[in-house]
Amino acid sequence: MADYSKFFDPLSLILQQYEDLGEEIKENETNHDSSDHSSQPSTSQNKTTPLSEIDRTICQACNINKWKYKCPKCEFHSCSLPCSKLHKETYNCDGIRSKTNYKALHEYGYKELMSDYVFLEDISRAVDLAHRTRIDQRHKFRRKYNNNSSKIRLTQRNNARFL
Repeated sequence: MADYSKFFDPLSLILQQYEDLGEEIKENETNHDSSDHSSQPSTSQNKTTPLSEIDRTICQACNINKWKYKCPKCEFHSCSLPCSKLHKETYNCDGIRSKTNYKALHEYGYKELMSDYVFLEDISRAVDLAHRTRIDQRHKFRRKYNNNSSKIRLTQRNNARFL
């Protein structure tokens, strides 16, 4: 486990809180497991396992091979390029992960945290670039017309002398 106490940036503070929360969850699970030794199965054990959880290792397109690839957008499991293409055609999926996709708090992990952080950095970079571009265009506009106005004044002076 990393020690983030030396850092004061927002990302390190969030990572520290995330790790602390993970430790609390682990402690609660161990306390719950040690205190519950009854012979009755828990509510999660009473439920029947759906077919989708049994066949998690099989390709969802061909249902023959084990899956190797997961679609970034819809997390569809496929084993090969033809199965992936079949999935994209069948479900009209472009395969591009949505950066603003909602995740429930219990599904939110380190990967989602880093994805959000990179997304915010990209937005910050784009805003900064737009601001710089606008300033550069303003300076180019001023230089262009300031140079022409001085030339116009010179020609007017020269023309006034000959009249």
